[in-house]
Amino acid sequence: MKTTVSLLMALAALANAHSFFQQLELKKDGNQWNMMKVGEGVRVPESKNSPIWFTPHKSWEFLPCNGGDNALKKTDVVVNVNTGDEIHAIWRLLHNSGSSPDEIIDKSHKGPVIAYMKKVENAATDPGSGDGWFKIQQDGWKDGPKGEQWGVDRLRKNKGKQQIIVPDCIEPGNYLLRAEIIALHEAAQAGKGPQFYMSCAQLKVNTRPGSKATVKKPAKTYDMTKVYNKDVPGLTTDIYNTITKYEVPGGEEFKCSV
Repeated sequence: MKTTVSLLMALAALANAHSFFQQLELKKDGNQWNMMKVGEGVRVPESKNSPIWFTPHKSWEFLPCNGGDNALKKTDVVVNVNTGDEIHAIWRLLHNSGSSPDEIIDKSHKGPVIAYMKKVENAATDPGSGDGWFKIQQDGWKDGPKGEQWGVDRLRKNKGKQQIIVPDCIEPGNYLLRAEIIALHEAAQAGKGPQFYMSCAQLKVNTRPGSKATVKKPAKTYDMTKVYNKDVPGLTTDIYNTITKYEVPGGEEFKCSV
């Protein structure tokens, strides 16, 4: 019976072609990359890889770090990183999926790939609600060959690795890292809209040894339940029409230097 249920769940997930951010990859001992376990320091949905839907705003309160119908597996792990570190958010269709493009997310789910951070008192327990989020990475639309224009295209090509740099100038402390895909394949359809896929990693950010960066606070921060609405450019883009430019939603990107 368990085998049948597991098979049905797997088939349903494949049919939906959804995705989730499920683990981190960090550099260890210089240039060696270390793939952490699924759910180690990342709040991963236990089984469902469904999005938070734009229309209707069902489960909109869970937009910061996922949850609700997508029940999350709790983790007490808080991952140590340094300012300036490159880290990879790993996306997969299912927890046991491989790294081929179709095991990341379906090619039809085109859209931007984004990362945010929020400073919190306790990364293991903070729900991520309210203001304080700031964007640290975005990969939207770039003119180029078909199948290579969107952030999702590049994520698929890069084996599901979303490349993120921890800003060198942020103050040390506990942070949530929110990695997100916004799928636009139904964005322009009446009664539908974009689909939001996200998870949060729990980080303890330490100042990089030898860093001379001046600590800088984001000029603008956001509440994830309010930053997206129907009037935001980039959420109603018709990806099936000719595109000449695209504005990634979610506010301005924080940079240590202007």
